[in-house]
Amino acid sequence: MPRWLPPLIWAAIIIGASSLEDLQTVVGGVEIRDKLAHFGEYFVFGWLVARSFDGLGWGARKHFLWTLAFGLLLGVVDELYQGFVPGRERSALDVLADVVGSAAGWYFSREDQAVGDTHGTAGHS
Repeated sequence: MPRWLPPLIWAAIIIGASSLEDLQTVVGGVEIRDKLAHFGEYFVFGWLVARSFDGLGWGARKHFLWTLAFGLLLGVVDELYQGFVPGRERSALDVLADVVGSAAGWYFSREDQAVGDTHGTAGHS
């Protein structure tokens, strides 16, 4: 599978969710807070993007900054788009939650890589 396919599919899911006019924030009787939802979506996105950069020989700083840049780019595009969807609004705090989620996703992708290296399974996901 091409390395960029999973994050592209996930980005499409994020934008698709932004297209919903009345996005349900209650799941199983539990209200999901908006910022937590943004964090979670972008945690997965950041993790997928970071994994897509594996094997390029980049240092941690470059790897992190590019993952963050992709999270910020998608977050800004997502918020701009939401401004055109009836019942939705733009929020700089949502973008902040997106970036923080992307950073956390990057961090956990590195933790996954370290565990894989320890067990001799790196790159076998």
